[in-house]
Amino acid sequence: FKIFFSTSFSYAETFDIRNIEISKKFNMNFQKINVLDEGFEIAFENLILKITKSSDQKKLKNFSLPSIKTIIDSFSIKEEKFIDNVYYVSLDVSFNKKKVFALLEQKNIFPSLPRKKKVLFIPLFIDQEQKNLNLFSENIFFNNWLLEENDKYQLHYVLPSEDLDDIQLIKSKYDFLEEYDFNEIVSKYSLDSHIISLIFKNNGLKNENSQINANCPYSLSKIIGMNYCNYFRVHMKIFASIGIFFNHESEYRKKNFFTKKIITNLVKIYKKKQSYLEVGSLKKKS
Repeated sequence: FKIFFSTSFSYAETFDIRNIEISKKFNMNFQKINVLDEGFEIAFENLILKITKSSDQKKLKNFSLPSIKTIIDSFSIKEEKFIDNVYYVSLDVSFNKKKVFALLEQKNIFPSLPRKKKVLFIPLFIDQEQKNLNLFSENIFFNNWLLEENDKYQLHYVLPSEDLDDIQLIKSKYDFLEEYDFNEIVSKYSLDSHIISLIFKNNGLKNENSQINANCPYSLSKIIGMNYCNYFRVHMKIFASIGIFFNHESEYRKKNFFTKKIITNLVKIYKKKQSYLEVGSLKKKS
């Protein structure tokens, strides 16, 4: 028989996969070891998603459970409970780094070391119809963004503190938020990356009276054309209709379009067919 025990001590440098959550129906065939085995397989899958390219992950798809156990240094049960005849458990699993690298070398796979990164995230909720700006605790996105943090993600979001000076500053920039760089706020945090998310609320379809914020020559040309049309309709009594066309996304969109690349790659990541999103060079001018 095989004995596989739990220990929180690790004898070598490890890759730590945390918060693996599993649930199983408790019945006559229930075996706790089967639940732990499933946890080890999930932890291994999460590890491979972190340290290998999607093209290499297929080589390890059918890696056996006994082989997975040989590269585990330790595991610990953080929490276990029974609720309505269902067994719930949360695991942390540590993989021996040297053994993992040796395994990948056998498969001719070159790993990349996972690196956690902190990112300042500032979500702004803008109600254009009411000309209202919801900030910080008034913002539903701000209040709920960190509710489902997962240790397997490499990005850790840091939300800004509710500073009255920052609130007044952002509100003073309401009319040109899309052009504002937010450096006065971002510079207060010792982070080299940040995301500013402008979320616009629209209570209905846009029309000629809706506020349109032009932030490039292309959108400016559209507004000028709309104003020309309105001028001839009012002053020259010419019947004229204005059509506002928005971006159209569908399965017919070619794969080289930026938005199509994002959608296609996100679907592959969701289906665990790859672990990263590649969209090409952002420096390319043509």
